[in-house]
Amino acid sequence: MFKPAIGLACLAILAGCAGKPGSEYVPVPPSKIEPVTVKSGDEAVLFPAKVGDEWVYEIENAIQRNGRVAQGQGFINLKVVKVETVGDGKRITLDLSSKGRVQDRQVWLLNNKGLYQVSLGLKGERTFSPPLIAIQFPVEAGKKFSWSGKSGKSDMAVNAVIVGAAEVDTAEKRMSAIQVDSKYTIRTGKSFERTERSVWFEPGIGIVRIKETSTRTGGAADLTLTLAKHNFK
Repeated sequence: MFKPAIGLACLAILAGCAGKPGSEYVPVPPSKIEPVTVKSGDEAVLFPAKVGDEWVYEIENAIQRNGRVAQGQGFINLKVVKVETVGDGKRITLDLSSKGRVQDRQVWLLNNKGLYQVSLGLKGERTFSPPLIAIQFPVEAGKKFSWSGKSGKSDMAVNAVIVGAAEVDTAEKRMSAIQVDSKYTIRTGKSFERTERSVWFEPGIGIVRIKETSTRTGGAADLTLTLAKHNFK
């Protein structure tokens, strides 16, 4: 039979020490995280990409439709499958996989003006015209930028701001990353959607977290992507 004699003795000792100097428990403070910075001309570190580079994200989502809510979670992989030189920048193709199967494809453009999404989709590729801006260079806290264009049959508009360095949690570690907040409006015929999205970019790693909320007629959705690990070539 378990006898809690040792535990009671410890409690008695602790009680007897109450009030003595140095006896109180003092938690170890968390390590200070220095705010990250990105120098003008070095912005490519926000989206490093070589063929074979891979990111694994934990995904959590919730979809509300017709009064019902469906929730899900899992993991997705993003892998660089092609990098092409385009003018003074790079055209980067990534495959998105889940459970070992390619589910989607994304094409991005990175140059000295910013990072842009060109298209998405495996079949029936959806192109953004002009390319949809994700972050504008140089990186300056408080800097605002906007975009308007089309994606297939949809009219889109974006208003965004570079918040600046912010601490963010990932499965790898807590880090300082560049936060960008964006507000999207998407109109497709009579359908209208609003999305608020925050993206965190870590120099040398890329996107480490995405949080977005969308609302449309008859429904809403929440999505969170958090970096679980990355493997670079």
